[in-house]
Amino acid sequence: MDTPESKPEQRFEFEIDASVVYQLGEQLISSETQALVELVKNSYDADASYASITVMTGEFTGDRSRTFPEAKGYILIEDDGTGMGWEEIKRGWLTISASLKRELKARGGTTQKRHRTPLGDKGLGRLGAQRLGRYLEMWTILEGDNRAYYVGIDWEDFRGKTLSQVPAYIELGNGSNSRGTRLLISGLRGPEVWKGSKQTELVNQFFQLIFPFGDVRPFDLVLSVDGKRIELDSIADSVLAVADIHIAFSFDGKELSVQIRYRPTFLLAAAQGRDVEQRFQELIAADQGADFYAYLTQTAPRLRNLQWADKPGWLVFLTQTYSLDDLGDVRLNRSTSSNTPLDSSEAAPSVANPGPFHGEIYAFARRGVDLASVSGVFNTESSLREFINRHAGIRIFRDVFGIRPFGIDGDDWLKLGKAWTSGSSWYGLRPSNVIGYIALTARDNRNLEEATDREGFVDNEAKDNFFLLIKRVVKIANDANEDLRRVYTSYSQVKRPPEGGPVRQSTEEIFESMRDTARASQNLTVEVAETRGRLRQLATQVEEVHSEMQSTPLLHTEEELRIAPLLLKINNALTEASAILQQLEVMLSKTRRLGEVADILEPDIDYLGQELQRFSELAGLGLTAEALSHEMSIIADGLAARTTNLIIRLKNIRAVDPQILAYTEFVHGTVANLRKQLSHLDPSLRYVREQRDRIGMLRFFEGVQDFYQERLARSGIMTVREVPFEDFEILMNRGKLTQVIDNLFLNSEYWLKEDLRKGNITEAKVMVRSRKPFVEIHDSGRGIAPSVEHLLFQPFVTTKPTDKGRGLGLFIARQLLDSSGCLISLLPERNSFDRRFIFRIDFTGALA
Repeated sequence: MDTPESKPEQRFEFEIDASVVYQLGEQLISSETQALVELVKNSYDADASYASITVMTGEFTGDRSRTFPEAKGYILIEDDGTGMGWEEIKRGWLTISASLKRELKARGGTTQKRHRTPLGDKGLGRLGAQRLGRYLEMWTILEGDNRAYYVGIDWEDFRGKTLSQVPAYIELGNGSNSRGTRLLISGLRGPEVWKGSKQTELVNQFFQLIFPFGDVRPFDLVLSVDGKRIELDSIADSVLAVADIHIAFSFDGKELSVQIRYRPTFLLAAAQGRDVEQRFQELIAADQGADFYAYLTQTAPRLRNLQWADKPGWLVFLTQTYSLDDLGDVRLNRSTSSNTPLDSSEAAPSVANPGPFHGEIYAFARRGVDLASVSGVFNTESSLREFINRHAGIRIFRDVFGIRPFGIDGDDWLKLGKAWTSGSSWYGLRPSNVIGYIALTARDNRNLEEATDREGFVDNEAKDNFFLLIKRVVKIANDANEDLRRVYTSYSQVKRPPEGGPVRQSTEEIFESMRDTARASQNLTVEVAETRGRLRQLATQVEEVHSEMQSTPLLHTEEELRIAPLLLKINNALTEASAILQQLEVMLSKTRRLGEVADILEPDIDYLGQELQRFSELAGLGLTAEALSHEMSIIADGLAARTTNLIIRLKNIRAVDPQILAYTEFVHGTVANLRKQLSHLDPSLRYVREQRDRIGMLRFFEGVQDFYQERLARSGIMTVREVPFEDFEILMNRGKLTQVIDNLFLNSEYWLKEDLRKGNITEAKVMVRSRKPFVEIHDSGRGIAPSVEHLLFQPFVTTKPTDKGRGLGLFIARQLLDSSGCLISLLPERNSFDRRFIFRIDFTGALA
């Protein structure tokens, strides 16, 4: 026997057990549905205009299998594609993991006839076929060729042999003028999955992976099971037309554009009470929402871009645009752990681009839907609800085919249900009420690569940025939904149809009105009492005259006797009026107490206002605490690392080392840093919150610069006080001012680090200048994104990711300054990036 020892020059080659191929098909294809989809993708890639799938679970009824006639049950897939010649079969079909499609995609090529970018490139189709049946047979005719090729495979041959020993049955026959490919998978492994309820489940899963939107598809699909044709479910435009919300979005490779359109019926979901339908008709339907639009533009600043539709069937629409580069924590193609400026020889990192895509989301409120336009499909709201339930979810498609698991079988990959049930977005999109899609292409979205097992995307930077963009779409929609419905609730309460309602007033005006009413009631009570007394006297006199006329009729003339009945009526009216005035006195006695009620309520309302102010202060304190905890963590890590190193060294040398002295010094330095951090937080503590301090601007900002200098320097950021720096004094709580300045510095730190990371800037600075009574703070970054520059001081407005920013910092800063008679604004001046960038604090109201 030859061995490597006896013949060292002998060449040995690797062999592979054929069962590996069998196992690959099992592991890489998750289900029968996915296996079928992969085979249909082959037809699409072959420029076919259609694919026909026939499933028979019993005996053969048509052309029988040539090589495996004993097989029972089959799946036949036919198309009119370009077919394959001998080279394609040898290099593509019979060579495992080789793919001519992969070569075509790598050079940016497309198919000749329909100019499609191939979807498949891993050879999964033929491997996955073994999951469906034991035998695989193919008949194919290359377009323009007069030869027909037959290939047969028995998957059981892949057991107990090396790959080179597995036979492939190949025949060459005469072709025709036709073209295309026929795949026959026989010896079905699970005929039962195509019967009864399991068939319904499998077919539904299959159709979820085929693009169902619109009446026209670039690729037709026909399916029949045991002689029964099953129609491909289609979501027609007429069905989507009854949605309450239509969200259309697109990304062109640089900017994300989102347009949201609302139908008037969207507001019904926010209404409460028994007469919501009537109130809706009077408030919205009567003027197509024109008055409501005027009201909400005054009360909802976040809806600044909202426009009145002025079109039958629609209420308002909102358009917003965001640059990918403006979003916080966007991922880069080249990973870097440093935020220092790039060396001139280095290529600037680029934002990982998922490529252009577009999509639509339709939301159904399921209440007050006009079914007239879809009466041919749905005649009841329950049938519409059933349809929505069947198609609910936001699915991702590449060209014609869905990508698992996104939106398939109720997969809530955007966590819409979590946001709703947690209360963080009560009026937000719900997973059971939305139907939507995101359309990718093999040509434009190559960076969004599907995992080998066809379950999701490969984890990379482009995928992260893709999700970041889609989550921004959802956030825009949820924020707009919240604002619209809450404003409608307020609007309907103010209007109080049909009688009308009170004009919105401040709390001071309301309490003053209550006191005025109490004073007026006091005066009116006296007048009512006097009037009631006079009425009683008059009634007594009338009663006496009437009684006299009745007792002595002969002493009165005929004319006097005729007025006797009238006197009786006058007497009765006077009695009733007196009784009403008596009731009015009782009511006035209660009204007089409105002043007392106002005196009781006003302090409570003031207290609630103070509590709200304290909430703002507490939230501001949280910003400072976040910075402190971050710094403490860094210091603690350094302390732990040095301590560990010292302990190891002492164990090794078993003696006192000079490093002990250095360690002691380091501990002292660490304690000093901790004290510095705590002293920075100290003015914000509750026991000095109400104290107003005399603060000199120069000394205060010297302290700010000293505090942030070391922290910012670690990220390559400098702090600069511009000269001349005009010094002046203010009277203000030091803790409040510290929180305001902290917010501005921390925002600059975050965005400067982002701009350095992305290579947008090479020098990072935070600059402060003072010109009494103004202090202006700006940085060398790109500035404020145009999409939020008009909304910057509104709550929950931010382009940071949700785990990095809540959009409350500048809102709280404005509240804190306002409580001290000061103002913060964003100046209209623009930087070299054509963006606004300077924050100005006006201390006029706090000058010492």
